[in-house]
Amino acid sequence: MIRQTVLPFKLEMTNDLITSHAGLAVLGEFAVGLGLNEALDRYLPGPGSGAGYLASEHVFPIVLMLNGGGRSLEDNREIREDVGLREILPLRRMPCGQFEANAVFFRIGVLAYNVGRLLILLTMDESWHRHQVQTLRWKFYGTAGKIVFHGRSVYLKVSRSLEKLFSRVRLRSWEFTGT
Repeated sequence: MIRQTVLPFKLEMTNDLITSHAGLAVLGEFAVGLGLNEALDRYLPGPGSGAGYLASEHVFPIVLMLNGGGRSLEDNREIREDVGLREILPLRRMPCGQFEANAVFFRIGVLAYNVGRLLILLTMDESWHRHQVQTLRWKFYGTAGKIVFHGRSVYLKVSRSLEKLFSRVRLRSWEFTGT
């Protein structure tokens, strides 16, 4: 424990993984349940070499990044550097370079928007349906979460005030995707 000096709170360190994108973890789970990665790898060109990246390894992080508020490929580093988010989603390998074609980026942007809207419309109560993307980022995707490994299970812990929302979204996601 670190000694306190000015304000009456204690600061403690943890070795647990922490993410500032807990809501993106739920969006990622929804996208995986939809079979997004398999469809990307099936219908888009494969890697040019044995060490190349699959289409899903390029596109999936960009879908998350765009829904999380990123505006350019440079913002993809937020996803790449979020060790907690990468631990619980299929983000083991991520390309560090950039696509050269803007047309590809904008097409992925349309896909990202549609996956986000689908998540809202199929898993969230009607009160969420009217929210703009920025509000969703602030109230859901940008939620802090703690990743805890216990036994053979992995837990994403969020604030108790968000328990019903996250539980409902995950249940409806599972019901819709059948996974």
